[in-house]
Amino acid sequence: MNFLFPGYLLGLGLVALPIIIHFFNFQRAKKVYFTNVEFLRTVKEVTNSRNKLRNLLILLARVLFISFLVIAFARPIIPNKEANSMGSSNFVSVYFDNSYSMQNERDNRRLFDMGKNYVEKLTELYPKNGLYQLIDNSSAGNMSFFYEKDRLLEKLSELNFSNTGQKLENIYSRQQEALVNNSAYRSNHIFWISDFQKNSIGDLSQLALDSSNHIYLLPVQPEAKTNVFIDSLWLETPFVKVQENSLVNVRVMNSGETETNDILLKLFIDDKQVASSTLDIPAGSSQEVQLNFAVADGGDKKCRVTIEDYPVTFDNDYYFILKVAPKIKIVAIRGQGKDYITPVYSNESFFEIQSFGIDAVDYNALTSVDLIVLQNLNDIDGALQAALNKALQQGSTLVVFPGARSNMASYNAALPLRMEWLGQKTDSVAFTGIQVPSDQNPFFEGVFERVSQNMSMPQGLPLLRWSSVSENLLKYKTGLPFLGQVQTSSQAEVFVFSTPLALQFTDFPKHALFVPTMYKIALASKVKSERLAFSFNESVATLSMDSISRNDIFKLVEGSFELIPSQRVIQSQLMINIPKAELEANTYDLVLTKSNEKKGKVAFNYDHQESDLDHYSIDELKELFAHKKNVQVFDGIEADDLVTEFKEKNIATFLWRHFLVMALLFLLMEVLIIRFWKS
Repeated sequence: MNFLFPGYLLGLGLVALPIIIHFFNFQRAKKVYFTNVEFLRTVKEVTNSRNKLRNLLILLARVLFISFLVIAFARPIIPNKEANSMGSSNFVSVYFDNSYSMQNERDNRRLFDMGKNYVEKLTELYPKNGLYQLIDNSSAGNMSFFYEKDRLLEKLSELNFSNTGQKLENIYSRQQEALVNNSAYRSNHIFWISDFQKNSIGDLSQLALDSSNHIYLLPVQPEAKTNVFIDSLWLETPFVKVQENSLVNVRVMNSGETETNDILLKLFIDDKQVASSTLDIPAGSSQEVQLNFAVADGGDKKCRVTIEDYPVTFDNDYYFILKVAPKIKIVAIRGQGKDYITPVYSNESFFEIQSFGIDAVDYNALTSVDLIVLQNLNDIDGALQAALNKALQQGSTLVVFPGARSNMASYNAALPLRMEWLGQKTDSVAFTGIQVPSDQNPFFEGVFERVSQNMSMPQGLPLLRWSSVSENLLKYKTGLPFLGQVQTSSQAEVFVFSTPLALQFTDFPKHALFVPTMYKIALASKVKSERLAFSFNESVATLSMDSISRNDIFKLVEGSFELIPSQRVIQSQLMINIPKAELEANTYDLVLTKSNEKKGKVAFNYDHQESDLDHYSIDELKELFAHKKNVQVFDGIEADDLVTEFKEKNIATFLWRHFLVMALLFLLMEVLIIRFWKS
């Protein structure tokens, strides 16, 4: 046993005081008058014997009280056998998990605040010349400097929640690199302060650790796993019209361990509540709800769906942009025959259609449109082939009605299809009926009130077929395709018909199915390119913009907040590198920097993986690192006890508390003897 302050042992000389008091009792003798002297002698002998034992016990209690008290002040310790393995490095690397899951609570305190207290206490473990590296989720990629205690605490006070997640493997690699570059010693100290959420930090069983450094895990975990969050959102009908009822579907998830009741869900459009619903969600499950709404005017609307849930609040809101009756740009290129396409799309104000004959095509018009319709072209020349390929690369949708004498070589060169012309085989064939489509096909959802095999369907001559992988939306009764849907490598859609759009080949342009089919294709061409919202787990947000140039620079604006993100313009698309470290979940205006003109809106939401609060328990952490002698897992201790427990595990076992308790026990013993053992 050693002493931290051996000088206090000189106080053991105070033991002489009770001994002196014991041997030199200065109490004055009392006279006792008694008639029977013989009886008095007997009483005196018994009394002296009892007093002697009593005084010896009091003396023993006083001596031991003083002895134990003096030893307690001398701070006795039992040195840890592994104390020398701590190394002499004064470099300490600390990872503090400031992800949003640290909003959770234990004993009515935020895990985030408890973690900051741990960091503050760590500075008491090391000498004044200790140097500290503080890594959090947002700075893990560029934080490699070490600071003195005061600078560390200053940076800690500035720390806030981060929406960027980091795998612990990446954090450890960054810590290792910084220690190698700054410390001359191999044996350094690494701390991980986190709730050890499984989705965030990754698979710890695959973590490869260097045995030369000492690693300390400080789990900061809630009493119970509880969180309700909005998992996803989608529109029932992807195209929203003005003053028409629409439905939005919301999936709400309960990732906690207890059922939640009477969760109020609200829908806001431009900060006005337009719908609400109440949900009861069992533990570990989800519930979907439909909210009915209508909008009075067109344009982009800032929307959010919100719930009330505590203490984890970062995922209570889901933001999205609602594009009401957006303009759908269409270009029709026609060959011979009557124009059936332009009249179809001219009846609705949200369609903007340009129609060109094959001899007067404006190829620049194809660069920023949603839908291109080729009507009865016999040949696709090289210039048109190049323009179509470029449009498909940008995500435009293409509809093909072949010509009566189509040049298959030009079609195959222009389109991602392998088509075969069957015209010479069907000249003498009568019209063939088209099968009733499946009521399970989402393309025709809302087109038919009721699907029946006796429905009237169009007819046509199967002049064309293709071997490319496609979904045949409509088929002849012979099994040949009438309308096929093909997805290109750039995720663009191509809709191809097997017959020209002319009455001598099909009655489709006169059939009731023609208009809804063309509307469906046009609406899908717009909706697929418009995202309701983006997540912070994505890298790039791609937005379709009207009338922009390569030199335009946009900024994100919300209230007084402004940020110019890294961006680039390709044709009519704005591609923004999502600055997740600088943004919070919200809806933002896209504003041109040179003119302050608002050109659109975009919404960002937090990564839903952060909302699943499943974490490694302390027992799981101990089991994972049981065979790592250089790894210690602290068992949910309070920050005030961290210094003591750390020193006991890594430096020595402190005994002063035990000696202080013994001193108090002997003091109590003396008081009890004097109080209840009378002379």
